[in-house]
Amino acid sequence: MFAAVVLATAAGASAATKLAAELPAYENVSYGPSPFEVANVYPAASAGAPIVVMVHGGGWRKQGILGRLEDEARTLQREGSTVVEINYDQDSLLTPAFPMEPNDVAAATRWAMANAASFNADPSTVILLGGSAGGNLVAIAAEQLDAASPGTVDAVISLSGPMDFISLWPKLEANTIANES
Repeated sequence: MFAAVVLATAAGASAATKLAAELPAYENVSYGPSPFEVANVYPAASAGAPIVVMVHGGGWRKQGILGRLEDEARTLQREGSTVVEINYDQDSLLTPAFPMEPNDVAAATRWAMANAASFNADPSTVILLGGSAGGNLVAIAAEQLDAASPGTVDAVISLSGPMDFISLWPKLEANTIANES
């Protein structure tokens, strides 16, 4: 049910940013030892809010600017969620994305849960939301978190997250799909 509300409210994001401008946000909050393990946190106005960990795409290699999902985060914040928009360590020619990147998403989620009270959140209600590569990462991180402690994650929202690498790989090699996010 909450996932449907999340998706329905994200459509009006620009208007929400104007309406939520008075709500606080904390930028570049560290959730781990790496300089890339940082988050922008958008606390809910009231205590007991669900935690939404928001993960950007980027083909597992393009970090982008933390805060580029501010409109979406502010919309969710205005609707009553505490949003933790994260960056994470990136794949390189020498360092593979897996398991490093899903581990970072899991670490950010554990950090959000451990610090929930500071941001008006309820650590027992956790939603992972990601687009493209971020959609793939939230799916993997949710599996990891729930394997360690069943029921940790209440919902996973993957927006165009690639999941079937066996069929995706030949298309990438043939250059018949573009990696734009």
